[in-house]
This record gives sequence, structure tokens and C-alpha cells, in this order.
Amino acid sequence: VFAIPTAEFTILPDTICSNATTTVSYAGTATASANYIWDFDGATVTDLGSQTYELSWPSAGTYTISLEVSEAGCSSDTMLNVVVFDPLATPNPSCAMITITSVEFTWAAIAGATGYAVSIDGSLPIIIDSTTFTVDNLDENTEVTLTLTAIGPDPCGNSDPVTISCTSDPCPDVNISPSAAQTAFCQGVDNNGIPLEATVAGGSGTDVVWTGTGVEAIPGGFVFNPVGLGSGTYTLTVTYTESVCTYTATLDMTINDQPSAAFIMDA
Repeated sequence: VFAIPTAEFTILPDTICSNATTTVSYAGTATASANYIWDFDGATVTDLGSQTYELSWPSAGTYTISLEVSEAGCSSDTMLNVVVFDPLATPNPSCAMITITSVEFTWAAIAGATGYAVSIDGSLPIIIDSTTFTVDNLDENTEVTLTLTAIGPDPCGNSDPVTISCTSDPCPDVNISPSAAQTAFCQGVDNNGIPLEATVAGGSGTDVVWTGTGVEAIPGGFVFNPVGLGSGTYTLTVTYTESVCTYTATLDMTINDQPSAAFIMDA
């Protein structure tokens, strides 16, 4: 009477990623001279000897491993499963909305991801659950580098990281043309103030400020008031601001000495 050989075997681990391997080892009572018939369900197999095998599968799924052992006319069989998961896809971020002071990164959702690790310019990553990320408070024409990783559970874990750089917009090409209806004055002549004008070409804002000696702010604008000023040239500055971009131009105002009307009569 012969004992029935057992067909037990182990699978370590029994849940793997499709880019990883598992090891199957016979753990029964049969001797080395027994007949072993393995079915690895399409796996790529590496024989490690002594009825131990390294297995891998190229795609996700549940795979059944079976073993039939026979010895001295007696036999038994066993079946066990291995669950295989695909690794997370690598995100494919792109530059989305860009302004002078900000850049927005966006990417398609990754199936199976529980979140995304975001690192800006090599900083420590933060975990978000959104598929967009905005970096603001930038200077104009500033490059920002994003490193993005999809976060996933075991056994596959996280995706490979990917890096992309986006650059905030440069300041627009703006030309300022300052003007005034009058730029030359006689000292001491009363004047209610000459409106100061500035034509801005290439900009989209309205933030214009005049500064300088004799400049006065009035509702809706600025004027130059020469009253009380001595003779000479006064350089006024007009400043236009759009976002973080600043542009300036100058306009000279001249105050001339009042000519004397005195004359001498010969006797």
C-alpha cells in the first residue's frame, strides 16, 4: 500500500503587478522521482530547480496554476489562483491656461489612481486629487517645472514620474505716448491746470498714473498746474501698469521767465 502523494504548492506572492514575478514552489509529500504535471496558464516560466518556478504574465487577470502529482500509481492534484494587475499609466500633462503671472498644468485622469503627487521646481511633492494644478504669483516670462506621479495601491504602486515645463507670458509690447495741450508757460501766469494725456498702445489695462512737480490728481485723471513754480524745465513721468508689468514715459513742461515790459525814455 502506497501513500497518496500530496500536490500542495505555494505562490509567493499571489497578487502581483504585470511587470513583476511570483514564485511557485512544490510543498507536498512526493519525492523527487514523482511525476509532476504543471499548468501555469500561459505564464512566462523560469525553472529555478527542485520544482520551483518563477512566473510572470504580461497583462492583468486572474490566472489559475494547477499541479498533478503521481507516484507509485497514486496521484492527487491542486489548483491555486494568481491575481495580476496592470501598472498605472504614466500621466501626460500639458500646459493649459497661461497668463503673465500664472501657469496651469492639466492632464487626463489615470484609471486606478488614488491621487497625484505634484512637485514644482524640485520642491517636496504634495498630494492632490485634481487633474489640474495652477502655479501663480509668478514674475513675467518665468519657467515652471512640474514633476507629476500618479499614486496607486499595491501591488503595482505609483506610476513612473513625468516632468514638463511651462512658462508664464512675457509682458506685452506696450508703447506710451504722453501729451498735453500746452507744454510751455510764462512764470506767474494763472492757470487752472492743463490735462495730462497718455495714449497706451498694446496694453489692455487702464492703470495710468502721472507724477512730478506740478502734477495734481483730479477726478478721472491728472493735470499740470504751473502756478507757483519757478522758471525751468519740469520732467513729468507717466506710469502704466498691467499685472506685474510697468512702463514709463516722460513729458517735459517748460516755464519761461515773464518778460519785462519796462522801457527807458530819453529826456
